[in-house]
Amino acid sequence: MERASLIITSNLRRAMETSNLISKRSSENCKICVLDFVREKALYISDVPCLSKEEIIKNYPKADISFLPDTNFKDYIVLPEDHEQVDQRIQQFINFIKNYQDLENNEIVLVSHYYFLKRLLKGIFIEILIISTLIKLIN
Repeated sequence: MERASLIITSNLRRAMETSNLISKRSSENCKICVLDFVREKALYISDVPCLSKEEIIKNYPKADISFLPDTNFKDYIVLPEDHEQVDQRIQQFINFIKNYQDLENNEIVLVSHYYFLKRLLKGIFIEILIISTLIKLIN
């Protein structure tokens, strides 16, 4: 992770804390990109403890919040979130990666959550992810 130049993280507190720790061990130019669509599956309102933009700016100055919507995730999520909703967020993530500038020059770390990662790596999404610019095995 010392070579990471881009960390993609959800805006849940525990992911932000992990991303911050990783960035301290990464290159000086390492950027933290905060995306609400890489968050955990939401079953109840208590599962949606995301940080506000103001909290992120205050506590994580390296974080780029420009990709966060103006609307809070809590305001538009339909609970409980089903597989299709999570799959839509996975597609948003894939589209983000495909359209991200200078991707080939970045070593990316994704800090997400169990259910999101499980769905991401399962089924049809595994075919999309086997792209050399996305997966690098670090031994």
